[in-house]
Amino acid sequence: MKIQNPMPYDFKNWSRGDAVEEWGPHKPQDPWFLEWRWYTGNLVGADGSRYFLYLIFQPGGHGFYDPINAETGKNYSKDKPLTSVFYRLTNVDSGETVFYHQEYTDASYEELYDIDTKTWRYQGEKFSASLSWDGDKMELSAQDETGLIELSATGEARWYNDPALDQEGFMREGAGYTLYYSCPNMPSHGRYVKNSDTKQTIVELDGRGWLDNQVCDLVDPSSIKWEWTGLLFADGDRINLYNFFHDDLQMCTWFKADGTREQTDVGFVQKQNGYTKLESGIWVSYGWDFEIPVKGKKYRVEPCCPNLMPAMGKPGGMLETIGKLFDEEGNQVGWATTESMDVQELDNGPGGSRQL
Repeated sequence: MKIQNPMPYDFKNWSRGDAVEEWGPHKPQDPWFLEWRWYTGNLVGADGSRYFLYLIFQPGGHGFYDPINAETGKNYSKDKPLTSVFYRLTNVDSGETVFYHQEYTDASYEELYDIDTKTWRYQGEKFSASLSWDGDKMELSAQDETGLIELSATGEARWYNDPALDQEGFMREGAGYTLYYSCPNMPSHGRYVKNSDTKQTIVELDGRGWLDNQVCDLVDPSSIKWEWTGLLFADGDRINLYNFFHDDLQMCTWFKADGTREQTDVGFVQKQNGYTKLESGIWVSYGWDFEIPVKGKKYRVEPCCPNLMPAMGKPGGMLETIGKLFDEEGNQVGWATTESMDVQELDNGPGGSRQL
């Protein structure tokens, strides 16, 4: 398939390009179209602190324009693409947000994406960011007046395969479908530079992260709600657990360290152990027990810091947090990242139909 800008995609004939081709932008075919390229990093600094980093480029379809215009007080035109660019670096030990920035842009795909270098790039008045991946190496950067983040990582694309569809790379999501791959366990190295009035602090970063690339037609805006957890084990395995609250679809994908994969939609049990109120004012679940159909079966995730992630078209955003992963004997066996939305939308608050 020849790389195009933007690329088509086909959820009827289940056709797709390779991982590098699909890294580029796509032409929306539904008002509730979303695509995102997203790095999430579990990093340790040379200063001894643990850090949680994520950077996302997220174009969206016309269905999101009205709520975003209302949210921002701007009037983005529907004859241009609209993209959210967002990054956040948090000190997990202290809970301090070290760097944070989020902007929307209606720049063209030709301005945002460089086909030759496979780089998504944004340049604003006070904030710039880039994210590139060539099928083997990822590089990201983000900079504003407070400082700079630079990071490199290596990995291999792992395509998802919904058992009900049996089409490599395709999954059900909400009322629609998604084309999805990730690099689930990437050795990552870089630094952050923090500026102040009196000095500049440089902290070297080292750890592991994962890179997601996803294209989806959600079809029905009421289906845009989920709770997702990625379990990253110290032995190199990763398990992704999806709750899509449209027809209560659940899915479990086990990416093994040896390169093999097991995926099932048999289902799993997710119990909420607590709740927290985000800075936007919404309540989300915060702390979970899992019973899953693979590996050790029972795990607990204890979140370390509540973070708000602005989500395109979702007032109040959603939780994006890192947590410690424990087995049923209480041993820490890795780390986890969890996304969760407003308990009123998910109906998983105390006494809710999805609260266990």
